[in-house]
Amino acid sequence: MKTNLNLKPSRELTTVSHTNGCGLHHHENCEFLFQVAGTSETIVGDIKTQLSAGDILFINDRVSHVLLKTHKDYRHRDVYISSKRLKEICDLFFDESFFNYLMSTKRIVQLSLDFSLFSSYENRLQKLQTLHSLYPKNTAKYKNSILAIVVSLLGAIYENLQSESDEKPAWLQDFLIRINTPEIFILKIQEIVKLSHYSYTYFSHAFKRYYHQTFKAYIETLKISYAKNLLSNPNTHIVDIALTCGYSSQSHFTQAFKTATGLTPKQYQKKKLSFQK
Repeated sequence: MKTNLNLKPSRELTTVSHTNGCGLHHHENCEFLFQVAGTSETIVGDIKTQLSAGDILFINDRVSHVLLKTHKDYRHRDVYISSKRLKEICDLFFDESFFNYLMSTKRIVQLSLDFSLFSSYENRLQKLQTLHSLYPKNTAKYKNSILAIVVSLLGAIYENLQSESDEKPAWLQDFLIRINTPEIFILKIQEIVKLSHYSYTYFSHAFKRYYHQTFKAYIETLKISYAKNLLSNPNTHIVDIALTCGYSSQSHFTQAFKTATGLTPKQYQKKKLSFQK
């Protein structure tokens, strides 16, 4: 589907409830679609899925979609967030591969929650929508509350993603669990691969086949994630973090970190600490 059809306005970090379906359209922001009541058939890009009450669908801003109401008591809720802010959140709390997963146009990102948990989200969002209509000037508090819900939803999607297994070889999954410790993943790539007892060539091909990235990129993600945790401590020096994470110099670490997150380690540290206040 083309993404230049029927653009519908969507203000970032806002929420709105709907009782009707919608034809082919897209938004300038990404959205979380909550199926609050009834059922619907949703077509995202070229992928069709059925939604029932309690389902949440993430739709990025790259694809058009259709919402077909299939039940008289139909109701859904939208929550909007820009792809720019989404990337900032992924860089702060998750990783770049998770952001790429969310922005893929070739898959459906769906979350099914326990009814009580889903209801708590819906009640909070409905309350926020009502309060914002009554006190429209209190925008900052309204947006921050929605942002907190978005981060929580992303965490649930991330956990589900990590627990999925698409029949990867047991030896490879066990190996990745074994090396998921700083004492190992800060070593040189060749040294890590030796621990698998497979040749470098065989291991590299197997890893890329099942994980769709190079092993070097995977290790880099682990190192950057470890660095992010260390940067949560304001008293830790950047040069010490660089060496702890296996980088040969602070400049090498800074370059790798900025490539992965778009921020220097110092900028990331300042931003994360301000977010935690």
